[in-house]
Order: sequence, then C-alpha cells, then structure tokens
Amino acid sequence: NRMTRGAIILAYHSIGLNPLFFTVSPKEFRRHMAWLYGQRFNVVSLETLAGYLTRGTIPPKTIAITFDDGYEDNFTNAYTVLREYGFQATIFTTTNDIGSEGGERIPLKKLSEMQIREMEASGTVSVQPHTASHRKLVHLPGERVRHEVLTSKTYLEEMLGKKCEHF
Repeated sequence: NRMTRGAIILAYHSIGLNPLFFTVSPKEFRRHMAWLYGQRFNVVSLETLAGYLTRGTIPPKTIAITFDDGYEDNFTNAYTVLREYGFQATIFTTTNDIGSEGGERIPLKKLSEMQIREMEASGTVSVQPHTASHRKLVHLPGERVRHEVLTSKTYLEEMLGKKCEHF
C-alpha cells in the first residue's frame, strides 16, 4: 500500500475562479483540505518529508502540498485555508515575474514580494525557486539551464534570507 510505504505530493497551480485547465476552485480546494484533515493525514512540509527520506522512515498517510508558478491566488485563496487547518505547503515561484499582472498566455496575476515575505514569515508556506522565466529546460542549452536555476535560487535566497533547498 503506497500510503504506508511512501508519501504523496499534491501539486496544485492556481486556486481560483478561472477557466484555465490547471485551476482548482477555492471551494474545491477547501474541500480537499477538509478531507485530508478529517482523514487525519500527516500533512508535512517538503523539508520534513526530506528528513523522513534521509532517515528512511516515512510515517503512514504522509502528504506534502505544493503549488507551482507563484500565482497570487495562492495567497488570496489557499494561504488562509492552509493556516486554518495547520497545514504547511511549498510554493515554487518563477522569479522574473514576481508582482506581474500576468501575460497573454496565462493572464493570472503573480505573487508580490510582500505576499511572499508574509507567507514565508508565517511558517505556513515555504517559497522555493521554479526557474527565472519558466522556460522548458529540456529545450535550453546547459548554460542557460544553469542560469535559469541559479538566478531564481539566488534571488529568493537574498530576498528571504534563507537557503533554498528545493527546486
């Protein structure tokens, strides 16, 4: 049984009311978190999960929650629910577009530095790098891949005064 021998990572993107395929509505997200809480899942941070993996023992029913790309609705719609249930999560954000209004391809506002700092300071959300520009790394030469990864890592480490251990 996977839930007794390992862990599951739930990967979300947008938590909002928009037609994009990767979006979960705020009501549905709350329902997911309420179910995890009611079923007494061991919802842990990625740091805690990494510690379990290092020790070679993962408690039953362990889950980590992540969000990709750093959409503002992670702050406005998910952060409060996570705090309400006492769940920790990780947001992987692209750094070139922090605070932007969104682009033509994906018209969703991105997290601001203030929102990132608030969530990080709360201990509820750890913010980690997700490249500088969200380019598909498999299509880039090695030097450009290194630039995408290290630029986003360095930016967040300097902004948040911490070591970014996850990508």
